[in-house]
Amino acid sequence: MAEALAAANDNDIIELAPGTYRTAGVTVSLGITIRGMGSDPRGVVLDGENMDRIMSIEFLPAPVWIQNLTFRNGRARGESTNLMSGGALFVNHANVALQNCRFENNHAAAHGGAMRAIESQLRISQCDFMDNTAQRGGGAIDAATDAAPVILRTMFRNNQAMWGGAVSCRGGAAPEFRGCDFVSNNASGLLAYGGAIYADYSAAPVFESCTFNDNEARLGGAIACFQGSNVSIAHSTLVGNTGRETGGGIFCLDGAPRIENSIIAFQDGTGITSEASGLPEVECTGV
Repeated sequence: MAEALAAANDNDIIELAPGTYRTAGVTVSLGITIRGMGSDPRGVVLDGENMDRIMSIEFLPAPVWIQNLTFRNGRARGESTNLMSGGALFVNHANVALQNCRFENNHAAAHGGAMRAIESQLRISQCDFMDNTAQRGGGAIDAATDAAPVILRTMFRNNQAMWGGAVSCRGGAAPEFRGCDFVSNNASGLLAYGGAIYADYSAAPVFESCTFNDNEARLGGAIACFQGSNVSIAHSTLVGNTGRETGGGIFCLDGAPRIENSIIAFQDGTGITSEASGLPEVECTGV
């Protein structure tokens, strides 16, 4: 993989034949397409072997397209938060599109077990995030500092972190999730906020036609929002999530969620808990 990138030019297409490629510490510095041959991403695997982050894309305005690949066993570690974040992929001030990819068994010593995005244009379509972990926030994805990823028809399953078992969004991040499924994600440890989603510091995530099932946390089995975060949920279903203390579906502290045309049912813990100045706006929703 490193050799192919070194030989590439702008706008090139790198096609990878089926197989497993040992890939760690790779940097993409050109606007290129990287894709696996065939439509099954499980056939072409980039394996970090739990040694290092698999791939970094930073300060690159030219678009990078990644298709039909599995990112497996990436591990982010180091002496700074950024080095310790994004177990498989680190995207910083870049323009990246991911389609039909799998992220599995990746780990970050800080944020974003599979991926961290900072002030980037990021589009994720028809991907799977499974069994990724972070010691802090965002078991699968950490969207930080004005990142605004658009995530379509993507599955988040069995991811785990201290907050945001699947996704953490903070610092004005505004991710959009459309047609996504969040299943059996978990926030554990000292804080345990947001089994699937954690929003903080004026983040503004949007969920349209999404499902949340069997996610678990201490506060906010499916979603937890804090400190001015405005979560918008429409045409979505939150069923069978667990808030061990409260907020089986949603917990908000100084956040103001807007929920419309959705179902929040059969939670272990209250359906919605709102504290301090956060008052949910609920319209045409069964709780």
